[in-house]
Amino acid sequence: MSELPRRIAVLLPDTAVRTAVLHLDQVPTRREECDALIRWRLGQEQIFPLTNAKVVSQVFSGHGEGPEHRYTVLAVAIQESILRQYESLCESAGLTPSEVGITSLRLVDLWKRISRGTSWVGQDLLWITLSDRSLTIMIFQRGRIAFYRCKLLGLDASEIAASVDSLNRVLDECRASLDICQQQYPSIDIHDAVICADGEIDSLQSELQEQLQLVAQQFSWKSVEKLGWGAKGSQQGMASLVAIAGVS
Repeated sequence: MSELPRRIAVLLPDTAVRTAVLHLDQVPTRREECDALIRWRLGQEQIFPLTNAKVVSQVFSGHGEGPEHRYTVLAVAIQESILRQYESLCESAGLTPSEVGITSLRLVDLWKRISRGTSWVGQDLLWITLSDRSLTIMIFQRGRIAFYRCKLLGLDASEIAASVDSLNRVLDECRASLDICQQQYPSIDIHDAVICADGEIDSLQSELQEQLQLVAQQFSWKSVEKLGWGAKGSQQGMASLVAIAGVS
């Protein structure tokens, strides 16, 4: 058994993929049919090219009746040339990729699992990931994704928090994202934010409170350490947090 390949989940950096938020009235129960429908919709809307791309997705169920009952889908297109690099690396280590996803979305799933006291379905939320020297913003309305944006910044979280210009850039991106989302979903009402990042980000939390009137909490390796995860002397930080998200 030790010689058999072991299955592994591959989480790609947000900047390595293309993403889109889709709305569907119905979602087939069979995975193959669902994947085909999502790929067809992406092709119809011509959001980005799908040639030589693998499409993965996460479906968020609606609540209520009418438009509120529609399904929201975060569709992710991954170029086969990029995916093959990760698959080759895994195979060289005796690992078989069995699942592919993106970092930020899996981190959200991990946060949802460990934040049992949070009323996830009834909450509108701004999510910020500062990882891989990039910024990802997601907005959720009552548990469903409503908005997604990812930009390469070239700075890590601690560098952003220490620079007024970089801090303002992140705040401007958050403000613009909230404005766009508010236009698309007038009923959205966001008062809380989660920042997934390493290091001290007090300045970002303070500015979100002061400029955008959002109460922000940080989700980091320390959040899972409080649950007793991680061995003494083990590597800490975003890489470890992503690894936990990949297997949880």
